[in-house]
Amino acid sequence: MSKYNVDVVLGSQLGDEGKGRLIDILASNYDIVARCNSGGNAGHKVIVGDKSYSFHLIPSGILNPNCIGIIGNGCVINLQDLRTEIETIQNTDPDNKSTNDIKKRLLISDRAHIVLNTHKEVDAVRELQKSKSTNPKSVIGTTKQGMGPVYSTKAMRVGLRMCDLFLEKDILEEKVRGLVFELENNLDYIIDINQLMKDIDNEIEFYYPMVIDTITYLNNSIKKGCRVLVEIAQACLLDIDFGVYPYCTATNCSVGAISSGLGIPSNCIGTINYVLKTYCTRVGNGPFPTELLCELGDKLQIIGKEYGTTTSRKRRCGWLDIPMIKWATMINGDDNATLCLIKLDVLDTFSEIKLAVSYKIDGQEICGFPSSLETLAKVEVEYEIFDGWMTPTTDIRDFKALPTNAKIYLKRIEHLLGIPIKFIGVGAEREAIIQIT
Repeated sequence: MSKYNVDVVLGSQLGDEGKGRLIDILASNYDIVARCNSGGNAGHKVIVGDKSYSFHLIPSGILNPNCIGIIGNGCVINLQDLRTEIETIQNTDPDNKSTNDIKKRLLISDRAHIVLNTHKEVDAVRELQKSKSTNPKSVIGTTKQGMGPVYSTKAMRVGLRMCDLFLEKDILEEKVRGLVFELENNLDYIIDINQLMKDIDNEIEFYYPMVIDTITYLNNSIKKGCRVLVEIAQACLLDIDFGVYPYCTATNCSVGAISSGLGIPSNCIGTINYVLKTYCTRVGNGPFPTELLCELGDKLQIIGKEYGTTTSRKRRCGWLDIPMIKWATMINGDDNATLCLIKLDVLDTFSEIKLAVSYKIDGQEICGFPSSLETLAKVEVEYEIFDGWMTPTTDIRDFKALPTNAKIYLKRIEHLLGIPIKFIGVGAEREAIIQIT
């Protein structure tokens, strides 16, 4: 059995690339699907027949009835929100075995940190304070799901973890009080500890069967030959170290998060499946070199139904940005990698399509991706222009049957990135995919 039993699905842009859909398609080839980072701020939508499922923390591959889902130690969990997510998915199609037994197939790391509603409140207060400041650009555009505050308390070593739920009540309350003490400094009111403890106590029985040492479970499973598909939430350009800081998430969302967020050794990692749209989008504030602030951007937004799964906010739209994706593939690797391009059909009615191929400053091409927002704001984007194909692609399931101009555009992307295209999305449904073998 090869040691490379762990494959990855990774966003190579600014999030919202459609990772959940690819995971759903691939999951039938795996025994375990695992999330290694972030929390309920993520959002994946998977459409199966006439049913639409929204995932925020549960690995979206769990719709495969033969898969075990794992929420790793690098994730953060709001107890009430995750319970609602589980129950909502179960109730979407209660007669479907792949959804009604999710709780039996979901395992949660005992080391994962807990997001209290107080974390969310602090997140919202901080964002409100920034919106009232003299510098409106300081507003991050956070989802207000408590990500920044919970990762802060984790780093301060006062966080509450899933294993703490099963301690004696007085010890648990002491830990909660210590955590709340740190959070109250950001609020102008006092947290009701009794109510908070009651809210936590209401969830303990629900979670008790699911919380285990997932690190040992995963490593033992890999040694037995089980195949694991890892879902990395958000995207490389939203990574706190490699992304467009500070307009990014509060955690790592690159391949390194697999080891830190699941406890899987790096030498187990095999194929990296990069997911990207055939154009580019982002939610929230921050730099966006190829953004279209015109009717073309509006057209992409409307046809692509570009709304955040978690926030319902409109996504900003622009042309596909190759320098951005090259930055992601350099950091995460391009050996044994594939590309999954989705939403090709969104471009079906564009007579002209642009592709960003390089960044320049003062006429000189730059390498890498600027660390400074001020530098990024100065880049001049060099584009290549392609003729559109002006015909529907939604019913096509064979690459050879695609319009010639669509194949030219896709092959140019493949050439510039040096990674083969394996999947092409041509619609929202599970079946609307072209697989290149």
